[in-house]
Amino acid sequence: MKDMLPIWLNYLKTTRETKRQLGVISASTIDRLLKDFKVQAGKKILPPKPASGVKALVEIRAKNWDTVQPGWTEVDTVAHCGGDMGGSFIWTLTSVDVASGWTELRAIWNRSQHASLQGLESIYHSQPFTLLGLDSDNGGEFLNYHVYGWLKEKGIHQTRSRPYFKNDQAYVEQKNYTHVRGLLGYDRLEHQELLPELNELLSLWSLWKNLYCVTMKQESCHREGSKQVRRHSKKSYTPAQRLLDSGKLNAVDKKRIKTHLLENDPFQLKAAIRLKEDEFWSKRTSLMQRDDDEWLASEGRSPLRSEQPSEASKQQPTQEAL
Repeated sequence: MKDMLPIWLNYLKTTRETKRQLGVISASTIDRLLKDFKVQAGKKILPPKPASGVKALVEIRAKNWDTVQPGWTEVDTVAHCGGDMGGSFIWTLTSVDVASGWTELRAIWNRSQHASLQGLESIYHSQPFTLLGLDSDNGGEFLNYHVYGWLKEKGIHQTRSRPYFKNDQAYVEQKNYTHVRGLLGYDRLEHQELLPELNELLSLWSLWKNLYCVTMKQESCHREGSKQVRRHSKKSYTPAQRLLDSGKLNAVDKKRIKTHLLENDPFQLKAAIRLKEDEFWSKRTSLMQRDDDEWLASEGRSPLRSEQPSEASKQQPTQEAL
């Protein structure tokens, strides 16, 4: 966060003294001040990994990424099941560019093959670079003939990770936590009517993260004895900055990112995100209340009370009781 403060200070309307203090604040002081605002999440429930006959057609990528070219991405899905994988519910499709960290999120229903393909197509048109490769786990939402045929038609190279090796997809697994769980938590989202509002929220959230939130970049990784030593760059950049500084984008994609930066403001964009959040969770509450009322009606109970009054309570008191 310390590295992205200089970007935000250009948009912040406050006193000169406040800007000066924010300009010299240390990372440890930021952590201490924001300690009470950080969300503590519960344990993650892993979804099952279905098999697919198309596995034989997709090669396994069993080596670390070594690329500075934008367009090589990792994809994954996150289950919003509330700890219960039964029934139907919403999933989030996550895509992250390895070189820049540019991340796109889309909400899909039930992780079906058709829904996953629709999500990938939407992300394909939103990314400000040419998609060169797509690496996924061994889930059936990616290893199917719909996705395989679409990628082959677009000339996009498809690979998959080794089964049961989560670190093969370290980039997207990190974004699943910071971008998806950090926004939506671990609640169950089981109403298909929430998809339009959720996709609007995720689109704004992805844009805000990509334009104005810095990320660390690993520069090297080597083993010293039994330890894995990783070194990161001393200065952090936003995904948008990395793409613009890469020198790998065409003129159209560069203009697209610069237009986003000119037309948006981090504070106004964050306010719009909060408004969409309130609308989304308010609609979810209304839908859950509707389900509760329908269940009570099917049980022959009134929505205003837990059970019907007994016959004994309806009888008038006798003279002896009085």
